[in-house]
Amino acid sequence: MVAFSPDGDLGVDIEEIKGIDIEPLAEMLPPDEYQYLKNTDFNLYVFYSLWTKKEAFFKATGLSFSNGVNQISMLENPICFHEIKCHFHEIKI
Repeated sequence: MVAFSPDGDLGVDIEEIKGIDIEPLAEMLPPDEYQYLKNTDFNLYVFYSLWTKKEAFFKATGLSFSNGVNQISMLENPICFHEIKCHFHEIKI
């Protein structure tokens, strides 16, 4: 992976799409994300799209994953959280 930005921080996450039990992760998701996943019958592609954005966001911002993972929804683009504004670009391989 190669990434660059002339004026901002970057966060990158890559995941292999494989079977996962999403139910135990419910407490790690904001209510709107969890409901969205339930409405898609926990489609793995949808889950991994949200999850990789979430991990990339926390990597780019340096925020603590354990203190905000269930407070920041990845359903919007850009994501705005306090003074932080992040845009996402997803590449499917």
